[in-house]
Amino acid sequence: MLKKLCLTIACTLTLAACDTNRVVWAPDTKRAAIIGSDGLRITDEKGSLTAPVLDNVVKVAWWPDSKKCLVLRSIPAKNWTEIEPILSPHEAKDVRESSEKLFAEINNFKGTQDELNKKLEADDTIENNLKAEAVAYLDYTHKKELAEKIPDWNNLPKAQSYIQVLEKYNAAQDKLIEPVLIIKTMHEIENIAVSPAGDKISFVEKTNADALYVAAADGSSGHVVSHDCNKYPCWSRDGKSIYFIEADSPGKGFRSAAITSANVNAREPDKSRNTEVAVNFDPSDVIQINTNGDIIFSNRKVDFPSINAPMNLELFVKRKGKSELEMLTNGDLQKLDIQTFSISPNGSKIALTSKSGATHILTVEDKKIQTVLSQDKAAGVKFTPNWRGENQLCVAVKSKRPGARNDDAELGLLNLTDKSIKVLSSDWPISCTNDFLVEKSKN
Repeated sequence: MLKKLCLTIACTLTLAACDTNRVVWAPDTKRAAIIGSDGLRITDEKGSLTAPVLDNVVKVAWWPDSKKCLVLRSIPAKNWTEIEPILSPHEAKDVRESSEKLFAEINNFKGTQDELNKKLEADDTIENNLKAEAVAYLDYTHKKELAEKIPDWNNLPKAQSYIQVLEKYNAAQDKLIEPVLIIKTMHEIENIAVSPAGDKISFVEKTNADALYVAAADGSSGHVVSHDCNKYPCWSRDGKSIYFIEADSPGKGFRSAAITSANVNAREPDKSRNTEVAVNFDPSDVIQINTNGDIIFSNRKVDFPSINAPMNLELFVKRKGKSELEMLTNGDLQKLDIQTFSISPNGSKIALTSKSGATHILTVEDKKIQTVLSQDKAAGVKFTPNWRGENQLCVAVKSKRPGARNDDAELGLLNLTDKSIKVLSSDWPISCTNDFLVEKSKN
């Protein structure tokens, strides 16, 4: 059954295939980073697209001056010799010891192949977050013996380990140059951001939980702000503080938590934390701070004391200077079958995307929702709408190219004032849009 083991391990891959934020506009709105199917490209507001400038890119964040960017790449590791130096000594030791233990069990097993399969199905020798690395170790160290014991070993699709490389680049004339290494790790990095002041960066690294790191702009002086927080924290508008949802206790399932802010310039970071409001913990919740200092966030509404009842996702706001919370939605996300949402640059509007691809705008001030892109013009959920300024959204619209399928998309700029749409990707190569705007299986 090593086939099942290898395929099960594949679910731990760190390639961000489900990350839908593939269009990232620079703060000056003159250009956007496009994480296409064939690598990172740059486009302007007219849709003029560069050739790929970098491979294996999964996340991008711009500096406030629009001249530099933070780039996360997910690079396939060739074998164990590339993986081992990147793991911590403790992790490398764990992989070696648990893999050797599993190999010994396989090598010494005297039953049939089916009996071995059943034994391996229930085996928990290797920790989940290191299984892909364990396969690489076994294949590098015991390939010959495993091929003799398990005839299909050499033909099995092996779980791929990915090296996460976070770098700072100068973005000059649509080229990325002068890379500065921030961190290289085998752990998934789930969020990257640059402080609005431009002097700090942050990222969330997944180990046993999600840990929030803050470092100087060149990657130095890095430290952990939270060991167990949400995946999508947010910087304050002045860049002096970072906001995140932190669980009150370790574990899984329902947990209480609090939105916490930390002064990143304090000499004693542990004493610089402020509790803003009590909430429930979900690692996928998003926080945004608007220009007024209000905290906008997603959270699950819980009816006490029945915490095991179904919990619906809602959007909330804590107005600056007020202690109580306001619900921005009241079942609206469920009614509209919302799949994704994103908050405008100054925090006054929230784009909501239905499963059909229809896009709606929630105005934070009056809590009203209006549809700005109807289902008949949308092409399904291709990626989260990306804001280009306060009144323009980058969305996926139905393609009008000859031979286009019903759910094939083009990248368009939607003007929220007059609802006009300007298509950017009409002449983009299929190598860029394959499996990004157009389903790969249909090409």
